[in-house]
Amino acid sequence: MTTSVTTLVLGRSNLARTIQLSLFAVAAVALAISALTTGSLSTRFMFGLLALVFGYTGWQVFSRGRFAHEITGCVLKVRSARVARDVPLQSIAGVGLIQTEMKSAIASYRAWEPFVWTSDRAGLRLRGITAFERKRSDLALMRTRPARVAHQIYQQAAAVQGPEGPLLRHEVQPMATAPPSIIELLPGSTTDEPKFQRWNPGTHWQPENT
Repeated sequence: MTTSVTTLVLGRSNLARTIQLSLFAVAAVALAISALTTGSLSTRFMFGLLALVFGYTGWQVFSRGRFAHEITGCVLKVRSARVARDVPLQSIAGVGLIQTEMKSAIASYRAWEPFVWTSDRAGLRLRGITAFERKRSDLALMRTRPARVAHQIYQQAAAVQGPEGPLLRHEVQPMATAPPSIIELLPGSTTDEPKFQRWNPGTHWQPENT
C-alpha cells in the first residue's frame, strides 16, 4: 500500500550551531583586529594565531552544521557536509534519536539527532538537527525538535509502507554495530503521545516508555 507524499523539508537551520558559529566569528574578528593594532610583534603573532584557531574552529562548526534533509516523493534525502544519501521510505525499518557529542574549543556536550535504519540494519544520522541533552528525561527529549523530525519521518514511512512494512512490523533492530544510546519510536507513537524504548550500551533495551 502506498500513498502520495509531497516534498517535506525537515530543516535547514539550527539555533545551537548558529549561536556557536556567531561566537567563534566574533572572537576571530576581535582577535584579528587586536593582531593588527597591537604594538608588540610577539603579541601580534599570538593574537593572529588565536584568530586563525577560532576562525578554523568556526569553519568546522559551519561545515558540520550545513544540511538540507527532506522527504521528496517516497525518498528520504539526507544531505549534510559529508553525506548525500537517498533512502527509500519503503526500506526504513526504524526511526528514533541517537546520542552524539558536540565538541567546541571550550567543551563537549551530549546531544541527540534523528536517526533511521533500514531493513539491512544500516543506520544513518540526520546531522545538524540537534538538541542538547541537558539532563533531560527521555520523555522531555521526545518533545524536542529532533524528535519532531523523527516523528515526521516515521509517519511518512508508515504511510508509504502500510501495516505490512518493516517499520510497523518492528522486526529489525540496528544491531550490526554497537551504537551509542538510541531512543526508538514504536508503532502507535504520535507527537502528542510518544511511545518509545531506549537502548543503552551494556544494559541494552529498556522497558517501553509511554
